[in-house]
Amino acid sequence: MTILPYAPHQHAALAQLYLDTRRSSFPWLDSHAMQLADFARDTADESLLVAQDAHGKVVGFASVYEKENFLHHLYVAPAAQGQGIGQALLQAAALRFTAAPSLKCFAANPRALAFYRQQGWQPTGEGVDAAGHRWLRLKGPQPGIVFSTDCARLDRELVYQYLSRESYWAAGLPRDIFEASLQGSLVIGGYHADGQQLAFARVITDYATFGYLADVFVVDSARGQGIAKALMRYLQLHPRLQNLRRFMLATADAHGLYAQFGFGALGKPERIMEKVEPAIYQRLAAERGQA
Repeated sequence: MTILPYAPHQHAALAQLYLDTRRSSFPWLDSHAMQLADFARDTADESLLVAQDAHGKVVGFASVYEKENFLHHLYVAPAAQGQGIGQALLQAAALRFTAAPSLKCFAANPRALAFYRQQGWQPTGEGVDAAGHRWLRLKGPQPGIVFSTDCARLDRELVYQYLSRESYWAAGLPRDIFEASLQGSLVIGGYHADGQQLAFARVITDYATFGYLADVFVVDSARGQGIAKALMRYLQLHPRLQNLRRFMLATADAHGLYAQFGFGALGKPERIMEKVEPAIYQRLAAERGQA
């Protein structure tokens, strides 16, 4: 089973799943009033994550209204329930939250309420819809890490100091080259709830055919908490990084991490060439010092 961002070719399958699952899960609602067109209406302006089985069949989805950290929908096809798909979708949706999320759940749906409570969601209020059906509002756990591609949010000094002084691959990186590298990349920052930056990565890409993952790090004080894996999951689900023909990276010691996300050694290394100047930053420093 894999989870990916929504793609337009999945619309018909998702609309059918949404219709079938509601009709089987909500017997107290008028099933005749439910229509295939409801899916487009009910998920408008929301971020969609889709679960597919090993054969590419759509088996579930979640939709998040990101502006309000609201989990609007989470549905798993009846035949695929009980396989951990709902939990996987919920974990993927958590990467979209920037604060403690919320959702509404019908009080008459004890199975769903039990599921969310098992995942740490707690009731915080209740109400009644226009048809008189009682619902509960649940609040989810505060995200342990929040990811953002907003370059303006970066702690530039922290990132620069780590890359230029602590990393093995960019020692001596000049500040102007660092700043230029940010402008030419999709940057990802990982932040604690208090705003402190804990992680960084950037992807050099045309957003269509190729991507190169670079400058990945987690600050020393935050290592061992699963942040690197969460960062990689976030990248996997980023809508602008889908269907790249080739996605590359270089690493000295994190092969095990990246292998979990589909990266491997070059299949045909004889076809790959490179032009490398390992001491380029030292050369530039010397030249600039002489200028």
